[in-house]
Amino acid sequence: MREEMREFKLVTSSYPRNKPTTSVLKEYDEVNTKLEDQIVSVQGILSQIGSKAQRSLLCRESKIWETRLKNLFDLVDEVQKCQRIWMYLEPIFSSEDIGKTLPEELTMFQSVDGLWRVTMEAIEENAVLNDLLDRDNILTQFVEANKNLGEIQRHLNDYLDGKCQAFPRFYFLADDDLLKILADTKDPGAVQPHMNKCFEGIKCVIFKNNEEVLGMTSAEKENVYFNKSINVLEGEKKGNVEKWMVEIEDQMRFTLRDMVKDSLADADITPREEWYKKWPGQVILAVDQIQWT
Repeated sequence: MREEMREFKLVTSSYPRNKPTTSVLKEYDEVNTKLEDQIVSVQGILSQIGSKAQRSLLCRESKIWETRLKNLFDLVDEVQKCQRIWMYLEPIFSSEDIGKTLPEELTMFQSVDGLWRVTMEAIEENAVLNDLLDRDNILTQFVEANKNLGEIQRHLNDYLDGKCQAFPRFYFLADDDLLKILADTKDPGAVQPHMNKCFEGIKCVIFKNNEEVLGMTSAEKENVYFNKSINVLEGEKKGNVEKWMVEIEDQMRFTLRDMVKDSLADADITPREEWYKKWPGQVILAVDQIQWT
């Protein structure tokens, strides 16, 4: 089994799949199982050694191998932790906008990213797990990398929380969804797929040239145009999606409020059949309730 372990190879897959730039490891369960079996086997040998002569010879070699196996197990564990967080953060810090917002975190991530890519290149050249441990301070490097990734995640969570406090409806989004929006601030339309999660009644907003928001559209494809258009590239709103999302929320309320007032006054002078066709469904429902109370 010892010789089998010495020749045991790691398995990789391309990352990302569509445009590979590096690799990631897979089949961690098999690797961990192999290592655990070897550790148990070595510990069994140590417990069964009999004479002093055997003990002096086998014990020394077995303990050396046991220590190496435990270090390999720790290394695989650290690499697995690093891969999980690295894969989560890599697309985020590929965005120029996030890098400008979190420059220190970007520098920290680039250091980890460099370690990951160099390690994967080495594994591609020599996939034997046992040989990986012989790289200079590799276990220490991955322990430090995971500390840095944890620090980056904490800062990133603080950043997301700040955005959610500025526009509380962002709390309705999963972190991944919010990051997709924030990582692509050059494209205001990136918010469209998530609009119905922020506002139950809005499927999307009506953009003009991807610069102005003119109104909103319901799931039933009913359009309501705002009293005032919103320029998403104006002043501090440029690159700060939470600021113009607040304005969308305000305009939604102001516009519907004014429509309800106008529709209520119009109900007394317009035939019912025409009046129903003239106003949005939500406004009609609200006015009907007002008239019947």
